Amino acid sequence: ASRGSLESSLADVRSLAASATAIETKIAGLRQALEQIAKVAQTIVAIAKQTNLLVLNATIEAARAGDAGRGFGVVGGEVEGLARQTADATQQIADTVGQITQQTSELSREGAEATRRAAKVESGTAAIGQVVENSARAISDIATQAEAIAGDTRQIRERGAVLTSAFEGLSGGVKKSTVDLSQTKERINHLLEVAEDMFEATAEAYLETTDT
Repeated sequence: ASRGSLESSLADVRSLAASATAIETKIAGLRQALEQIAKVAQTIVAIAKQTNLLVLNATIEAARAGDAGRGFGVVGGEVEGLARQTADATQQIADTVGQITQQTSELSREGAEATRRAAKVESGTAAIGQVVENSARAISDIATQAEAIAGDTRQIRERGAVLTSAFEGLSGGVKKSTVDLSQTKERINHLLEVAEDMFEATAEAYLETTDT
């Protein structure tokens, strides 16, 4: 169960690391897009400056033309106003792009740090997973050895039962032999008594024997 939970956690960590890497890649793409916007904004600013120069020249020429150039001067003033508004808007865009670029850079650094930490956690989790795997194999080996020991124990118990039965049979034989020896002893004692009586009778009769 622990191994299953650990593998699930490891999969989540790997997914997190992949997501962090993908986010970092997207942030890098966003930074490139912002840089392109900044270049476009600079180009617009340059165009606005050129427009202002053209309007200034047109205004000078309109003043030289007198009444005939008055209408052109009005148009030039309007164009100058539009150029100024364009420059202001472009500057705001540039400022916004700068702020977003700064925040994007911070996000990129944080994303890189998160990716590094995720990789470290993944490595550590993988090591823990290997330890759990090794432990599982060790426990499996222990279980196998325990089963073998249980089998040996059963054999020992069976052989012990046979040996106990043999000892019980031997004990019965010893008891029977003890009874037989006791009877034999009694018979020998009786035989000795008879022999002693015979020796006494022979001695009293003064018979010639091998021992005389």
